[in-house]
Amino acid sequence: MADLRLAGSEPFKRTLLQRLGPVGKTGVLAVPLSLAAGAQEFDDEEDLGTNIKQAGARAGADLATTLALAKIGALFGGPIGAVGLPTAAAVLGVQDKIGAAAADIFNMSTEDKIKKKLREAALYRDFDQETANMNEERMRRILAQQIRAQQNAQLQSEGAANLNTLLNIGY
Repeated sequence: MADLRLAGSEPFKRTLLQRLGPVGKTGVLAVPLSLAAGAQEFDDEEDLGTNIKQAGARAGADLATTLALAKIGALFGGPIGAVGLPTAAAVLGVQDKIGAAAADIFNMSTEDKIKKKLREAALYRDFDQETANMNEERMRRILAQQIRAQQNAQLQSEGAANLNTLLNIGY
């Protein structure tokens, strides 16, 4: 338990931040931004599995690009270069373009999209046909009930007329 309490202590945090260095600190800041870039893949019309793959590829490529740029910047410009080069690249959209290119690897081909649309259309067509069949069967049952009701009404009317005739004759 002492180790867990130590992990939250102030000296441990300071030591950890000192060990990270400029590239590590940039990486810590880049993780949520990379995840946010990956989350942009969920706003299209593709299925969830494809979106998850695209988001992972985009976030991973974005983070790797940022860390590589931070490492290169640290080699040439120290701590300022470790932050400055990824920032300049972000302003120019480098990470976004590399992340989008990585996500495109998992895009569905035009043929796959057409096949998916055709499958959906076939499902809708089958559903519409089943619905039409059920409606037709329901209408037939309703019509049969109406015919039986009319026949019953006719029989009652004839029975009442026969009864009146018998009563008028005096049997």
